[in-house]
Amino acid sequence: MKRWDLLVFCGVFTVVGATAGWKAALQAVEGRARTADDAAAADDEKDLSSATLANLGVTVAKVQPTTFTRTRDIPAAIQGRAVNQQPVHAPIGGRIRDVFVEQGMVVKAGQTLMTIIRDPIPRPALTLTENVLKPGQEPLHATVVDMRKAKEEITITQMEIDRIAKFTGSGEEQGVVIPKQKEIDLRNTLLRAKTSFSAARRELLTHGFTEEHIDKMATGDAIPNLTGSNWKRALENNGLWPARAEALLKALTKKLQGLPWVIATVGELAATGLIDDDLVAWLAKEPHGCDHFIEIGSLLQRGYSVTDIRALHDLGALDPIVEVKAPGAGSVPDWDLTHVDVKAGAHVDRGTQLVMLRDSRVVYLRIEPIGGEKGDVLRVLAEKTSCPAQPLVTGAGPDLEDVAFVFAASEEAGAGARPGADTVAYATVSNTPLAVQEAPNGRAYRSWRLRPGMKYVVQIPIRRIERVLVLPRTAVTSDGPIRIVFIPDGKGFKPVEVEIAYENEDVVVVATNERTQVFPGDSIVQTGAYALGLALKGGEKQTAGHGHAH
Repeated sequence: MKRWDLLVFCGVFTVVGATAGWKAALQAVEGRARTADDAAAADDEKDLSSATLANLGVTVAKVQPTTFTRTRDIPAAIQGRAVNQQPVHAPIGGRIRDVFVEQGMVVKAGQTLMTIIRDPIPRPALTLTENVLKPGQEPLHATVVDMRKAKEEITITQMEIDRIAKFTGSGEEQGVVIPKQKEIDLRNTLLRAKTSFSAARRELLTHGFTEEHIDKMATGDAIPNLTGSNWKRALENNGLWPARAEALLKALTKKLQGLPWVIATVGELAATGLIDDDLVAWLAKEPHGCDHFIEIGSLLQRGYSVTDIRALHDLGALDPIVEVKAPGAGSVPDWDLTHVDVKAGAHVDRGTQLVMLRDSRVVYLRIEPIGGEKGDVLRVLAEKTSCPAQPLVTGAGPDLEDVAFVFAASEEAGAGARPGADTVAYATVSNTPLAVQEAPNGRAYRSWRLRPGMKYVVQIPIRRIERVLVLPRTAVTSDGPIRIVFIPDGKGFKPVEVEIAYENEDVVVVATNERTQVFPGDSIVQTGAYALGLALKGGEKQTAGHGHAH
């Protein structure tokens, strides 16, 4: 009986144990199945769609080691160069007639800006030749009268001598009727008359009259009108027509050579020693200059040199209406007109500033280093190292890639200067137009990308870091104290820890060593790393919550 009970107990215990083992095994299998399902679900949640990545701002690019240069940011400003400014002055005094330009216009080289009614230039003063070249004055008339009186007296006296000769013992009549002294007195009178007559003729010859003119005037003809030939003979007869005077007269155009005032001017210039070889040579080659010979003579008397007068002639300042034009010398095809200083109707003296022009094709970038910045600026100047520069306000101007400082100077700090700034450096920068606006009237107005007063920041190189990865700041994010980047891994992204060699507000420089598991040619998330990290962490939390539900 006892044995039977024992057998029943053993059978029951065996059945219970087998049942428990089977159930435990079944739970283990179910657990493994749930783990596999959870992992698959997590992978599905980490696989972000292309639309999601675009919304997160995620972009990917390959990276290669490069050399990064650390820089020091120093403020700078655009400044116009002195040679950029071109004032236009009145070449001669006069009254403004027309103004054809206005502020902001583009004017071409040689374009007429305004016109001036020139002040009159007085005729040359005949100082040394005045007495010779004034035959119409009262002394000339007196000379002609004296000559005529002398001629009449000669005639009358000679007739009287002839009449009494027969009565003074030398004629047919015998005996002395008239005293011999009477004849002697008459002959003395005749001699005096002839002397007066000869003196009057010589005086008239010195004024340029010919023998024929004098003979006719002696017989009662009127004093003839004088021509250029008369004046020239007068100067020659008085020793006031040297070889240089003849050379200058021949250098003038044919239509001028016979004009009395031209001959008078040549004589006066010769008498005062104002004729030189340069004047003769210039007028011989410049017929248009000959048209202003009277004005040229007057300016020479007032102290102008031949060089000055040639410059005035080239500017058109000897014409009655002077056209003031934009300078055309050099390689400047056009100018920007910054301001007009006069208005129509105003009187201006020679040298008065009329307008200001500017050539903005090249400008200065002016930097004022202080403290330790001075050494860095002077170093790159000496080493001829170029630097980048960016506008202080993004978009206000173009980025400058290769700024090379050309000279430094010591200057006293002016108003608005940085405290302690006593050294300045200048770089020349090429400039380009921003826009050109054309008006219906044909005028054009131009704006430049670089304008005086614009603020810039120059990046002065300090130290070079070799073989590093230079990433945008948006490529690196943090996971607690760890700095990470994301690398594409299959359909998802894998965080990789990196070591930071240097960073600023724009870039992060990643060291390439054993502590950075990023290799040349790897693709790395360039933008949106922070948002991507948040999205991936959010997916992990959802996966963890799903596991607890089971």
